[in-house]
Amino acid sequence: VTVAVHPDVESRTHRECVAQQVFSVVNSLPPLAQSLRPMLRSLRHCLDRYDQALRSRPLRTKLCTGLCLTTAGDYTAQTFGAWGAQKQWDTERTGRQLCWTLCGLPTMHFWYNLLQARVPSPAVRVLLDQLVYSPPIIASYFCFLGLARGQDWGEARREVGTKLGPTMLVNWAVWFPAQALNMTVVPLRD
Repeated sequence: VTVAVHPDVESRTHRECVAQQVFSVVNSLPPLAQSLRPMLRSLRHCLDRYDQALRSRPLRTKLCTGLCLTTAGDYTAQTFGAWGAQKQWDTERTGRQLCWTLCGLPTMHFWYNLLQARVPSPAVRVLLDQLVYSPPIIASYFCFLGLARGQDWGEARREVGTKLGPTMLVNWAVWFPAQALNMTVVPLRD
């Protein structure tokens, strides 16, 4: 299936253009596939409401989204991840993750807005994000979690020293390409 780009792309948001293209594809499908229409309409309505919330209250919306994703992600990691041998959900661990999200997400919000406002080149934004911002924020994450688990300052610092290098290598393998795509395609909401 080929999708033609709508002629008035410049006057519409990226999300609206994608939604229009999805509906064009669905309209060209057989009747059974068209039964997806109501579900797609509901999804479009939800995305419109989310977009509206991002525009009117960006930080609050991002915090709510981050808290939901953190809870779901940590639960999934405990249930299906390498540590999935646990028989019970470690809600204290999830609580520590949620505390970090409450502290870290506003910092990220302002960092990405600063990058967007001051650095015109997406490539330079990615480099600054990954080489200037990521190492201290990831070190802070490990330190915070260590202290929240009851480690003293020395133990937390040793944990940072042990984990930061290998974590940064994996971080760069994943987040350099992901942020390159993100910072060139996804519009930022203040």
